[in-house]
Amino acid sequence: MRLQLTLLLLLAAAPAMAQDEAPSTAGGRVDVYADGAIVVVAPAVRASVLTAEGLRVSGGAMVNFVSGATPTMMVDAISSATHFDEVRTALDLSVARTSHRNVTLSGSYMASIESDYLAHGPGLSISGEALQRMATITGGYRLRFDTVAMASGEPLSEQSVTHDVDLRWTQILGRTTRLALLLNGGLSACGPDLGCNASPYRYAALVQDDHILQALREHHPDRRARLAAAARLSQALGPAVALHVGYRLYVDTWRIHAHTADLSVAVALFGERLLLRPSARFTWQGAASFWRTAYAGDAPPAFASGDRELSELWNLMVGGSAELAFFAVGPLLRLAPTLRLSHTWYRYPLLEAAPERNAWLVGGGLDAEF
Repeated sequence: MRLQLTLLLLLAAAPAMAQDEAPSTAGGRVDVYADGAIVVVAPAVRASVLTAEGLRVSGGAMVNFVSGATPTMMVDAISSATHFDEVRTALDLSVARTSHRNVTLSGSYMASIESDYLAHGPGLSISGEALQRMATITGGYRLRFDTVAMASGEPLSEQSVTHDVDLRWTQILGRTTRLALLLNGGLSACGPDLGCNASPYRYAALVQDDHILQALREHHPDRRARLAAAARLSQALGPAVALHVGYRLYVDTWRIHAHTADLSVAVALFGERLLLRPSARFTWQGAASFWRTAYAGDAPPAFASGDRELSELWNLMVGGSAELAFFAVGPLLRLAPTLRLSHTWYRYPLLEAAPERNAWLVGGGLDAEF
């Protein structure tokens, strides 16, 4: 909290800034996710207000009500599905100020709270224009502290620290074309007992001659460095149609590599009162170097993982959203109800017991500008 207040004071002490003409906004939505094993109901609210001093103050809150069962990775007592119910709460706050030279400095703080997990940390970003206002350059840094513990009260608790750096270059290539280039790097330092992104509830099996010898609590390396690079092209195909295509490459020191391609189309109808956005995304990922369906030998391995998201996988998402806009509604400049629906096919080729997962996401919300 002390660091958060320091960021706010630094922003408030900046030189006088030009007024930001963007309207203040507020909105709320509810999303529901279901994949046959887990159901998540996620209401969220968000608001952004421009103060008389020229500060843009934004904040949001989201609560996830989760109910379901852990995935059964093998047909045995070690990894059989276990029912659970939990509540996750996420909060964030940011303050930004834009100078007369269109340089924006912002500071933020986030927190995510569960019964057995806590993540929180500050962030700082700066954004400005270049090349005669044909390009926008943004740089950001985030620091996150994580604490993982057992909800059962078992004396197992570990902490980790993660550093994230983001760089973004957005270039206007023409009257109808825009290109965005993104680079993200991260470094996590974690505890020695669980390691980075490990769960105290997941287990792997040590086997010999097809017989389980020992249940191994998940243990990942205690260091992880990540790098992702992405490009996104936006092209207007007419006065009311725009095409967006993107590609992202991800690699890390666990030898995971992933490729993601996405495609979406934005169509404005009835004088921009109705906006339709059909979209699709495909991801393929290779497995972590230490991930196995089962570990063989007389002695436990140095690292073991029961996380299917570290295995070889691919997924395909197809969906879309619709937004209906009403202008000049009472004191509001704009009022927009939204709906979205998507289906995702997840496939895990190395997992014979649970090789697939199919998920639906449906949500709706209401956004207002004033």
